[in-house]
Amino acid sequence: MANNVLVTGAAGYIGKLLVAALAETEGIAHVVAYDLQRAKGPGSTTVVQGDITRDDLAAILREHRIDTVVHLASVLKPPIGAPPDLAWRVDVLGTRRLLGACVQSGVEHLVVTTSGASYGYHRDNPMWLTEEAPARGHPAFEYSRNKRQVEDLLAEYRRSQPQLTQLVLRPGTVIGKDTHSPVTAIFEGRVIPGVLGSAAPFVFIWDRDLVNILVTGVLERRQGIYNLAGDGALTAREIARRLGKPYLPLPPRLLAGVLWLLKTCRVSANGPETIDFLRYRPVLDNRRLKEQFGYSPVSSAAAFETWADGLDEPSNPGAPGDADHRPVVVITGGAGGIGRALARRWSREGARLALLDRDKDALEDATAELRASGADVTGIELDVTDFDACNEAIEKVVSACGGIDVLVNNAGAVHRSAFLDTDVEVYRRVMAVNYLGSLHCAKAALPHLLARRGMIVVTSSIAGVAPLYGRTGYAASKHALHGLFESVRSELAETGLRVLMVCPSFTRSPFEEHAMGADGKPAGTKRSMTGRLAEPEEVADAVVRAAARGRELLVLSTAGKLAYYLSRLAPGYYRRAMVKRLKSEEGVR
Repeated sequence: MANNVLVTGAAGYIGKLLVAALAETEGIAHVVAYDLQRAKGPGSTTVVQGDITRDDLAAILREHRIDTVVHLASVLKPPIGAPPDLAWRVDVLGTRRLLGACVQSGVEHLVVTTSGASYGYHRDNPMWLTEEAPARGHPAFEYSRNKRQVEDLLAEYRRSQPQLTQLVLRPGTVIGKDTHSPVTAIFEGRVIPGVLGSAAPFVFIWDRDLVNILVTGVLERRQGIYNLAGDGALTAREIARRLGKPYLPLPPRLLAGVLWLLKTCRVSANGPETIDFLRYRPVLDNRRLKEQFGYSPVSSAAAFETWADGLDEPSNPGAPGDADHRPVVVITGGAGGIGRALARRWSREGARLALLDRDKDALEDATAELRASGADVTGIELDVTDFDACNEAIEKVVSACGGIDVLVNNAGAVHRSAFLDTDVEVYRRVMAVNYLGSLHCAKAALPHLLARRGMIVVTSSIAGVAPLYGRTGYAASKHALHGLFESVRSELAETGLRVLMVCPSFTRSPFEEHAMGADGKPAGTKRSMTGRLAEPEEVADAVVRAAARGRELLVLSTAGKLAYYLSRLAPGYYRRAMVKRLKSEEGVR
């Protein structure tokens, strides 16, 4: 139990609320309010005015017999005319000095608010960042950059000084009735700016929830790292709608010019650097806060309402936002190649992932990589040729995630051998994986997909829409997929089920490394190809965009599109050119 607590940044917005709350909390013997500005507090509070970048902090901590420190001191945006290194000195140097002083004076527990900004504003941020995601900061944002350095300092002290226990809190946008911040300044403008192509979702934490969490962390000496955000998120468009203001999404370059002009004319404090801030929002996952810390804050939408409507309390603490839903995406063959790239790409859209793959080692590696990036992922070992196993795997996914929104039939097998030489068993094996495996998974997942008006994505191939030399069994399986799933689309159109057929051209993938030869053993031949070898990430990016747009057919690459159209418009020419190019494969005559 904390006895004597010192709060840095006590004259700030949250500092004032926290000092008042701690002073009224049973079990807290004494509160010291420390700030560069003279803080205020109840009569029992000791006020110490000082500079965290200069003072003998250890002496102050010893003088007041402090056992717990709450570190709130920070500079979100330096005032005009401030020294250029002010924010760094307070955030980074101040934290470093405080950590050293805590160790020197025997402080036992440290509670620190860093920020969701410590994750940075990056294109590859998952839609929902968990605490496992790296704190990368952002080079163009001093506050974000500083918070990343603070996180590094804290991690260093957790390793070297474990006797100083830490509770690290990473709040999203803190908001309440009386909030004034750089974020609310954006919302106070005449229009709400946006970046074309980005939803710009915001997560909010109500100021009173933040204070309650801090008090609990102090009183119960909680440890760990926690994102702080209400459930769900609000897009910039929805924020504009709720405020009754125009929403103006602009292309990035045009927006940069507009922001530069507004800042130059002193109409706005936000310059071109704001683009990444709006485009790649760090959207915080709060499950650890609810499940491990045991605190359920009001939703992001409810927290925003207290500011927008000037409310002391939200009218509906669980109010939903417009960016709350996290689709569940199931990917067969998800441990490598295109499947793994799809998992990475969909994780950035906030999807909850289930990877199904028969390669146990690759599956463990893929799930570990994705979790390290902050993705919510489940890995299930599966042989798609076993229908009963497919049913069991789908039920595991539904049990863990509550349903399925997208099924990606991506598992595949390929051979490189001429028809005259190829054993019938090779055809059976290719069809069992490519065709029957997709059928099995679709059958197992269909009730859950229909319940959510979901989508089936099928990784076909150019071989599914045009002849391909030396791969007759593979081409047959891909043509069968088109026949099956295009018919499924027609039969179930009224249910809202969507089907996207994807036809990549030649793509770099471990899949081709395991190609069978005529006898079913590894082919051992060099692959011939037409056009450029695509990267799995290119395919994944195109697939996710096509799925979002409701496309039914996606033919990839210039060579792929040429093959698609030439095989229909000039089949003789296509056949001669294709055979000449692909017949060069060693061992395929």
